[in-house]
Amino acid sequence: MAVTVLLSMALHAEPEAFKEIFGKDKKVKGALVVMLPPKQIAPLLQKLQIAASEDPEWFRDHKKKTPLGRALLYDKKLGLTPKEYKEYAELWKARKFKEIGPVNLHLEENSNGNWVIRASGSASHISLLQYHPKGDYFQSPNGALVRIDNIDAPEDSPLGAWKGKEWKFFEESSFSITKENIAIGIQAGGEYALIVYRLQEVSASGRRLYDKSSIVRFPISKK
Repeated sequence: MAVTVLLSMALHAEPEAFKEIFGKDKKVKGALVVMLPPKQIAPLLQKLQIAASEDPEWFRDHKKKTPLGRALLYDKKLGLTPKEYKEYAELWKARKFKEIGPVNLHLEENSNGNWVIRASGSASHISLLQYHPKGDYFQSPNGALVRIDNIDAPEDSPLGAWKGKEWKFFEESSFSITKENIAIGIQAGGEYALIVYRLQEVSASGRRLYDKSSIVRFPISKK
């Protein structure tokens, strides 16, 4: 019986959700990353912080008008001259990934026919999720993360240009709101892949109770 199970597992190719990115049981070395602009932007960001401290309510409202991941829209109240704002916007567009810690990854199939992305170190929480290929969903300790719209992010998005798939869990009670997302995709150019994970919980009043996020970047190693 045990031999039959092992042979059955060996015949299962990686699911559609992973096949362009992972090779089954193939170990990959990646890294936890953050997206940062060049250091030259620091004095300009200091001016923005001053503007935020002088009128916090206005700054919060103005920030909401800015598409996620893009430079703040120009306004005289930012405290930047037109020339400084142009420099700020150009530096913001020049953001790059910075590695903050190594992560070892590999995709494995368990005895139930479900799949787990084994991740080490600070990204180990990703290993708590099991992908169910028949239903195309991830199961986490919180519940099922179901497929939502595919990602087709432009160059000026928070993580640059990339395409991928995303799954989401959402639960709301009289006490709190819990959101859990995982996205897996390929960066423009096709050499690197991303795993983006976030778990958030906020109280009914909007107070942050928990917020865990991670971005793992790794070279594609299908074979």
